[in-house]
Amino acid sequence: ILNLRGQNTDSTVYLSEYFSDVTPIVLETAEECLIGNCYSAEFYDGRFFILDAMVAKALFVFNKSGYYIGRFGQIGQGPGEYRSVVDFTIDTEKNEIYLLDSESRKINIYDMESRAYIRSLSLHDDDIYVSDILFNGGKLYANVHYFKGDIPNFPLRKIHPITGEMSKLWKNAEEFNCGWNEFVLKNESLPK
Repeated sequence: ILNLRGQNTDSTVYLSEYFSDVTPIVLETAEECLIGNCYSAEFYDGRFFILDAMVAKALFVFNKSGYYIGRFGQIGQGPGEYRSVVDFTIDTEKNEIYLLDSESRKINIYDMESRAYIRSLSLHDDDIYVSDILFNGGKLYANVHYFKGDIPNFPLRKIHPITGEMSKLWKNAEEFNCGWNEFVLKNESLPK
């Protein structure tokens, strides 16, 4: 975890200042697992989860050697399907994957091992666009953009993991991000 508090927001943060060694892992390139644009990636429990939100429009999973294991869901409008997957997060306590479908205004939940669809959460607020989600400490959070001009942009909100109901304004990103607006770090520890 990189702590950006106290960093000058006008300067560049070089990852080489934090990492001394890099080991490339070549991913399998079979037809069913071609990645056109890596939008987001996480390594958890010996597996790489890679989201291609633009080209393949899928969340792929590879083992630590780079061999393709499978994908979560597919494009469509039925149960467990999505129109546009824009982000994902992992509930490490329940071993579940949460896929954000912003176009359908829902989050699909899948079993991490079998990749089977479990259920969906409907996002109820029509005046927002959810761009990012994060499961942390047993709670689900969303980074939202408002269509109304009088509300601060990019506030962080809690999502009830059963009903999909969102809390009222919770954290204003301009204040919470210490000036690093529109900069998203996955797995950042959130205040309680």
